[in-house]
Amino acid sequence: MNARKPILIAATLMVVIMGLLAFKPSDQFTDITERTNLRITQTMELPFKQPFTISGLAISGNWMGPGFAQVWLVGQGEKKLVLDTDNLERPQFEMACDESCKVNPIVPEKILLVVTGGQLSLYDVHYAVPFEPAGMALCPNCRKVSQKGTPDHGVFMIVILLFISVVASQALTNSCTTQGRRRTVTGILVVSFLVLTTVFGVSVAAPTSELATTAKQGASIVAALGVLALFSIGIIEIRKRDPPFDPQSKIWNALEEAEDEWERKK
Repeated sequence: MNARKPILIAATLMVVIMGLLAFKPSDQFTDITERTNLRITQTMELPFKQPFTISGLAISGNWMGPGFAQVWLVGQGEKKLVLDTDNLERPQFEMACDESCKVNPIVPEKILLVVTGGQLSLYDVHYAVPFEPAGMALCPNCRKVSQKGTPDHGVFMIVILLFISVVASQALTNSCTTQGRRRTVTGILVVSFLVLTTVFGVSVAAPTSELATTAKQGASIVAALGVLALFSIGIIEIRKRDPPFDPQSKIWNALEEAEDEWERKK
């Protein structure tokens, strides 16, 4: 019993940590893309007609010419560089955002485009729109976005099943009436703990890797089979411990008790 106590403590800690990771929101914003298709050859401003809060801005397009161009995000007294064509390695740029990739939530006033000696083609403007506390993304083009994606609890449920297998195996080990079932339960305990440790490790170290996906798929099978096996063994043990119901013996016992009672009354 004492030798298995570290296993239970380690399994409990892993479940707690996985629970915190599962219920922590991973996405705090949604990406909105606005098609512009602008050709700009001189300095100009693009005002925001319907201001809304953003936490990042990027642009996609193309630059042609011997001169240079700069794109700035301006809002609430701040000015963030979005693009400087002197830093481009090729004319085309996709999701360019030098200083504006991630900013503190601001309400932008305008996009300032400084163009000298060339043509700046602006195809798309990409906004990172933060979610409100209620889970809503508020912006003119956010009507299709109703709420933030809920965290994936599938991994957490797998971890819970593995933890149940570990705890139930611990409880059943000393209760089994045969050596064979005791060894089976011990094997389930060891396998469940090893699989739980593997899922915990890959989920923390490389949650988006192919190895993590494979480990989760295998763990779901092991967790389901472990719980089913322990449930079956538990039912068998309960039935073994309960004496079989014999209606004839119950009748004879009742008759003997009645006869003894009659003798005492004589």
